[in-house]
Amino acid sequence: MKKICLAVASLLALAMNSNAQNIFPSTGSAGIGTTVPAASSLLEVRSTTKGVLIPRMTTAQRTAIVSPATGLLVYQTDGTTGFYYYSAGWRLLLTTATGTNTSLSNLSTTTAINRTLLPGTTSVFNLGSSARKWKIGYFSDSIYAGSVTAGSAGVQTGVTATGSSYGVQGVSTNNGYGVFGTSNYLGVYGNGASYGVYGQGY
Repeated sequence: MKKICLAVASLLALAMNSNAQNIFPSTGSAGIGTTVPAASSLLEVRSTTKGVLIPRMTTAQRTAIVSPATGLLVYQTDGTTGFYYYSAGWRLLLTTATGTNTSLSNLSTTTAINRTLLPGTTSVFNLGSSARKWKIGYFSDSIYAGSVTAGSAGVQTGVTATGSSYGVQGVSTNNGYGVFGTSNYLGVYGNGASYGVYGQGY
């Protein structure tokens, strides 16, 4: 009878443990694939043939997580797929592969971009739009454009050019116009110590 009671007690203990969560101690390290985990790690996973698979879920499932902890990481399987982490909101881990966050919604403050910005296809994409414009652009070198439209009906001066020699210099080599302007008042107006507007045609 005593043996039967011990057996029943053991089975109950096993059943209780099978429903309990595994909780690692706050000190020491645990290892998977190694018996000597690094001392600075709480958990080390070591393998040369397998990886670590974190939870995979849809956008709806990710956003339904209640009170996500800062640093929580999941893999989103629909929409813009990729790894998302939580830091005062869900953020996509940017990569150079398909699924990159092309909206740049991760930029919350002024950010230095140390790369040349190139469109994916020539003469297809715009920088700004007629409705949403950039305020001021600063350039230290040349600007090349197929055509330039400056100013609007509410702007008195379409183009203001200041130079130590020429305010505006136009050079044409195809029997056209160095500078050409048409207006009911002044098509082109220049005021400078040397030349306000200078046009040279051949």
